[in-house]
Amino acid sequence: MVRDRSGGEMKAFVEQCDEQMKAYLMQRIGYTFTSFSAPKPAAGRDYATINGLYRIAKKILNKLVRMVTDRIESETSKIGRFRQSGEVHRYMHDVYSLTRLLKAEGFSTITKVDPYTSTIPDWEMYELDVIKGQPDGPLALYLEARKK
Repeated sequence: MVRDRSGGEMKAFVEQCDEQMKAYLMQRIGYTFTSFSAPKPAAGRDYATINGLYRIAKKILNKLVRMVTDRIESETSKIGRFRQSGEVHRYMHDVYSLTRLLKAEGFSTITKVDPYTSTIPDWEMYELDVIKGQPDGPLALYLEARKK
């Protein structure tokens, strides 16, 4: 339910799953699952150009910095860095708890919707909750609220 690094334990779990389990997880998790299950693209001959060499050198330098940082950085510092990366979800809410929080912050007209539905005009063009026709989190909680 909570994680302290990108993807949590999901990637390691998915790597050991058979195809039937991966199909099941795709149904349950939605579009985001593709980032855990997609095969890595084959390495090309990117080094054949100056820009390609620069990109490879930059990747190597970044990897070296990460390796050194991982060895000397405390676990608390790693978690802090992760929290600043934008992946900061830590809590799971149900309709009751989220509605209560929204009301406490002055929202009204709180409506439970699905990933395909919104009062925002042309909602589907933004691909926030449905990406390429696939819900991103088919079992997620979707609420829409307005402040007066």
